[in-house]
Amino acid sequence: MPAYTPSPKPPNDRQIENPMTEHYDDTDDLAERTLSNRQVLGFIGAFWLRRPVLFWTSVVLTLVAIGFDLALPWAAGRLMDIVAAGPDQADLAWRAWAIFIGVFLAFTVVRNIAFRFWNPMAAANMKDMTDEGFQRVQSYSSDWHANTFAGSTVRRLSRGMWGYDMVSDAVILWLGPALIVLVGLSVMMIARWPVVGAFSLAVVILYLVSNLWLTTVYVRPANLKSVALDSRIGGALSDSIGSNPTVKAFGAEAREEARIGGVTALWRRLTLTTWTRFINVWLWHNLMLVGLQAGLTGLLLRLWSQGQASAGDVVFAITAFMLMSGYLRNLGENIRIDRKSVV
Repeated sequence: MPAYTPSPKPPNDRQIENPMTEHYDDTDDLAERTLSNRQVLGFIGAFWLRRPVLFWTSVVLTLVAIGFDLALPWAAGRLMDIVAAGPDQADLAWRAWAIFIGVFLAFTVVRNIAFRFWNPMAAANMKDMTDEGFQRVQSYSSDWHANTFAGSTVRRLSRGMWGYDMVSDAVILWLGPALIVLVGLSVMMIARWPVVGAFSLAVVILYLVSNLWLTTVYVRPANLKSVALDSRIGGALSDSIGSNPTVKAFGAEAREEARIGGVTALWRRLTLTTWTRFINVWLWHNLMLVGLQAGLTGLLLRLWSQGQASAGDVVFAITAFMLMSGYLRNLGENIRIDRKSVV
């Protein structure tokens, strides 16, 4: 019977001195080769262009939907101005109401149609990516397979497929539209109320820059280590379970349990650090949204009290904030998803 070797050495090639207390605390060894944003987007973009009709149709429909979304605060403000004029404007009010409802309905329908072109492309690309990844792994040498966790390899292939899905959706369906809407609304306000628009644009820029900086410098380093441990857990579990007959033959169950326990303990510690940092960033950006709400509505209320803005303008500001806050939350969430996916 061959000697019992159910698991390879730890990543730094040091032997386990005490398998019952080993926790693999050399977290610096967990850093994997990382790619730049340009490399990742270039790789994903090549898959997008494999199906140009589906891709560009999705993009165009998404831009049309954004146009309807930008019109929503204007339609709400116009409706309020007519209502404030009195009951004698009932006919105009109903027309304005129909436009208000129609704008939102058009946004909903067009956005839904865009997804119906996007989803088939995404599913086909994810299939191609998994098939090609498997073919590449198949081509590796027998020595590579003998010295690599099978479970870890499977986990990476699967995570790559879903990483493509998250990054693609974030860039095309959420990040791009969010930037267009946020900048577009700010420009609309600058044209009518320069101070209000400048305030709005400043908050948007601060929100975006701080999100990128905090997730890259503060969150991502911790996330890289926890994701590496995720792969190690999958590989360790798969190989240990697969070699269970050999483990039992040598009475090594306790040793294997201790080894897996060490990996999961380190995963728990690093993952908790990552999650805590995400919560901290989330709190900061929600406080910024409170500031945006207070600034937009307060500035418009002040202009209204001075006779420089109508009731419809105040409604415009409230509707614009609701729209902007939703996009800013999506923007922040998708930046965080992008930082988690690009590993």
